[in-house]
Amino acid sequence: MPDGNTVPNPAAPEPVLLSLCEHPNTYVRRQLARNPALPTAALRHLATDPDQHVRSAAAYHPHTPPGLLNKLAKEKNWEVRQAIAANPHSPPGVLERLSRDQHPLVQRDIARNPTLAPELLSRLARDNSPQVRQAAAGNPHTPLDTLLQLTEDRDPSVCQAAQTNPALPPYVLAMWQLTR
Repeated sequence: MPDGNTVPNPAAPEPVLLSLCEHPNTYVRRQLARNPALPTAALRHLATDPDQHVRSAAAYHPHTPPGLLNKLAKEKNWEVRQAIAANPHSPPGVLERLSRDQHPLVQRDIARNPTLAPELLSRLARDNSPQVRQAAAGNPHTPLDTLLQLTEDRDPSVCQAAQTNPALPPYVLAMWQLTR
């Protein structure tokens, strides 16, 4: 069996990468799931790994098929769902479903996702959790009217994130500062 030194090598032959899916060391399988050249068959295998960290790494991989991400989004382990939430390649429907997740770190990472629909960002900007609102305030795709509301948030970290959002036009920030 190949050793763990082969894992990060994107030029490793596909049969070698597939054989590493069965490696007894969890660390090796987790690193394998991060290989940018990992074939889909290996991702499918690693997505069912008994170790949650291996499944999380597979869920965050940019080439994990949408159907597999949809299946992993139903995972009981919040860290796996969080990895999908943070994955900019997650399908919109999966992100929409995870935007209603009960775990605040899943919701926070959904609000940080650069591909999240603006209407979902606006909804998450009204969440009870300051972490979630702060993430929405920092997302450059948050609608301007929502950003303006977040500059008035009761939590200072949310206000700061909204005020430093690169999508907030400088003239808007200057006008806001003049009224303070």
